[in-house]
Amino acid sequence: MPRALKKRSRKPSVLSDFKKFIVALESAGYKVEVPVPGFARVYGKSIFGGFCAPGDKTNPVYLDGKIAVDHYKCFDKWSKCPLVAVIPKTEAETKALIRHMRKLGTKQGYELSNSYDYIRNNPFPYQI
Repeated sequence: MPRALKKRSRKPSVLSDFKKFIVALESAGYKVEVPVPGFARVYGKSIFGGFCAPGDKTNPVYLDGKIAVDHYKCFDKWSKCPLVAVIPKTEAETKALIRHMRKLGTKQGYELSNSYDYIRNNPFPYQI
């Protein structure tokens, strides 16, 4: 086969990472819904969040390639979520993020988010 016809991408598929992350969240017991391609909401275990595939220009720009999560009783808008992180690419990163999500879903997580104490002292990843 001529070399020009062989198309090999060395970059991991962005959509593949998005789908793998959905599977990981569902395996951890969270519910995930995808209302439009490239955007997903995650909820359950007292959290509410959303995330977008990187480079998706049709969804909120501040979620581009990121996940934002808050305690479900405190959620107001994506920009006020105490946990904001890049969508994980490895299993270790995914497990660490899920640990933070579980902590945010606790009474302590609720109190931290509700008091806005995370602005001064945030124990969660906050990557903007």
